[in-house]
Amino acid sequence: MNARTDYTGIHERAYKRIIAEGRTGWSTQDSVRKSISIISRGMSKQAIHSGSVLELGCGDGSISFELEARGYMVFGIDIVPTAIEWAKRKAADRKSDAGFLIGSVVNLPYRANSFDVVVDASCSHCIIGQDRNRFFSEAYRVLKRNGLFILNALCGDPSKSLMQYFDFESRCLVRNGVSGRFYGKPSGIRREADLAGFSITDWITESNGHQDNEIVLYCTK
Repeated sequence: MNARTDYTGIHERAYKRIIAEGRTGWSTQDSVRKSISIISRGMSKQAIHSGSVLELGCGDGSISFELEARGYMVFGIDIVPTAIEWAKRKAADRKSDAGFLIGSVVNLPYRANSFDVVVDASCSHCIIGQDRNRFFSEAYRVLKRNGLFILNALCGDPSKSLMQYFDFESRCLVRNGVSGRFYGKPSGIRREADLAGFSITDWITESNGHQDNEIVLYCTK
């Protein structure tokens, strides 16, 4: 099937809803801690203890701020204006130096070889179709030589409650004709990283506690 996307609209509506609900961020504290644990594991194995980090699909900045607190120079990009506005407000409140931009992860506004670490903490499974090739290629382009790319994404089949929306051909959840989330097979996601030029140093799959499976890739350039 031909995938129709609405990256901004889907997540704009979601961010406005969670702000209206009075939540403090997109992710729970537990999920932020889990993401930081995954990222820290990769950095430790590569002996990366300082430098510049780009978070792809940074949302309201929760993960970025945690990385900044650990001494990294952090940048975040997200296509959703409401998310970036929220991140910037949080940055002002914290007197943070993290830099946040509204922009597309498939067309990054950064120079080649700019970052020591590029982090995808649950962004890539929102990228659909041929945009996925551009996502991996752009992550590779902006990463420094010998830098670290960390990907954490949904994989396998979705939970039973979502199977009614799942298209097995595209491996996407499709609602009202719009593809909103991609559940790649682990082997396929590893191949996407390979084709972009990355060297996979380690990978794991596990349950995320919500009946979905996730893959974590640790890659170098």
